[in-house]
Formats: sequence, C-alpha cells, structure tokens
Amino acid sequence: MSQKSWEKSQLSNVAEASALMQAHWAAGSVKDRIRQAAREMRWSFSRASDLWYGKARRIDAHELDALRAATQQEFEEAANEYREVADRLARLEAMFVAFVEAQAGPQLAEKVARIGVEVSRAAGASAGNGARSDGRAHAGLRG
Repeated sequence: MSQKSWEKSQLSNVAEASALMQAHWAAGSVKDRIRQAAREMRWSFSRASDLWYGKARRIDAHELDALRAATQQEFEEAANEYREVADRLARLEAMFVAFVEAQAGPQLAEKVARIGVEVSRAAGASAGNGARSDGRAHAGLRG
C-alpha cells in the first residue's frame, strides 16, 4: 500500500471512529461525553478527544474494532427494542379493531383498520430508522 493510500485509509478510519463516538455517547456536554467514552474504552482523555474531533493521525485496528463492538451492541439493543414496540403496537391495533367490530360492527372496524394501516405506514416512513410499515425491521437492523 502506498503512503498516500495508507494515509487516506487512516483518515477515513479516524472519521469513522469520530462518527461512532459522537453517535454512541450523545448525552451531556461534549466534555462529559468524551470523558465517558475515554472511561468506557479505557483510553486517555486526550486520546478520546483527538478521536472525537477527528484530529488523531491514526487509529489502531484493535481500537476501531473495540469501538465498533461497543456501538454495535447498543445498536442491536435499540433495534430489538424497536421491534418489540412495533409488535406490541400491532397487537394493540388488532385488539382495538376487534373491540370496535364487536361494539359497532364490521363496517366501522374496516374503516378503523384502514386508518391504522395508514398511520402505521406514515409512522414507519417518518421514523427514518429502518422501520417498515408492517412493523418488521429492515435487514439492516437485524443482528
């Protein structure tokens, strides 16, 4: 690998690390977020800060792998939680439609079901997080 391509690779790895860190540790002041990242990753504050701001000259493979693993676990947990909520919403919607049908008849239940499908589609489209209108996760959210 030439010196230029190695440098370009290192820059993209540092940019990836910076993006992962900023997305993963997203609560509190920037200083607190960097401190938390440093503590969890067992890096010095200055090392974490350099990576956070994209100022590091390079990042070792083991550092990037550890960072990816830490952020991937949180992503998978969030995806699982999202699927659980979507499944629960689908069950509640079915229960509601059944209740309306029992109380007001099938015509109103059909209208309510149609409205529920439209709302689900709108929620899935606006979420922008891998949601599908049928409540299942896209392949990108699967672990």
